[in-house]
Amino acid sequence: MDVFKEVFTTTGRINRRMHLKYQTIWTMLIVLATITSSLMVKFLTGNPESDWINKIDAVLFYVGIIGFLMILTRRLHDLNFSGYFSLLALVPVIGAFFLIALFFAKGQVGQNAYGEEPLED
Repeated sequence: MDVFKEVFTTTGRINRRMHLKYQTIWTMLIVLATITSSLMVKFLTGNPESDWINKIDAVLFYVGIIGFLMILTRRLHDLNFSGYFSLLALVPVIGAFFLIALFFAKGQVGQNAYGEEPLED
């Protein structure tokens, strides 16, 4: 699937539309995987309080966060910022304002240190 190839890389730039698209698809995939795994464990073990559910959910949570930060890094590259700024999204309250600002910020015109300008914005 093309989404996984686009998620698990930090090279290049993505514009606002692509950022919204990838984050939405990624979030939907992680939520669907979490629900599916929880239902499967409940069905297979018969125990809705199984430790396996917590372990699988924890793994999916961390995979989801890593993917989220990698997509966010590429959006920051479009603004000519380092990917390390993506860690601001994890800070309560500040992170919410940071993510909103990223959605409305127009990317840098032309080529920058992180690559060519993405098509359309």
